Amino acid sequence: FLVGSIILAVGTSLPEIIDSIVGASLSMGDLVIGILVGSNISNLLLILAITVLIKPVHHISKAVLKESYLLLAMTLLFSVTCLDGQVSRLEGLVLLVAYAFYHWVLHREEVHAGGMVYAREIEADIVLTPIAIFTIILCGWLVINTGAAIASELSIPLAFFGLIIMAL
Repeated sequence: FLVGSIILAVGTSLPEIIDSIVGASLSMGDLVIGILVGSNISNLLLILAITVLIKPVHHISKAVLKESYLLLAMTLLFSVTCLDGQVSRLEGLVLLVAYAFYHWVLHREEVHAGGMVYAREIEADIVLTPIAIFTIILCGWLVINTGAAIASELSIPLAFFGLIIMAL
């Protein structure tokens, strides 16, 4: 569960990670922050709303509540780093340490239960992973550059465009 949750969390966030790296390397920090904040709002509100409209949640487990409190703490930490209108490398390091701390708190009581991994699965992963990474990087570059061009053409601030349009 520990490895799966970390790999799945990073894997599902990989497009945003790549978009952020590409955007930062192209000096489009406003767009990056807009995408990150907007996608978190979309995940928390839009996706949760649609999910409970389909099937209401009648019981929230203690584990989910614990994660919710951690999420709130991490959101507050991010908000504090943004108070001065910038996020420095030191604050980025603090956020990275907070991410590691989040996983440590979340998984410190996990029992390691091994599962069978077959050689064919590993071979397929070895072949497909570099292809997938290259494709995601290429798509991230295209998304950031196309998004910035559209925002510029429509005279929309990058942060707003990232927050509303690109986050979805």
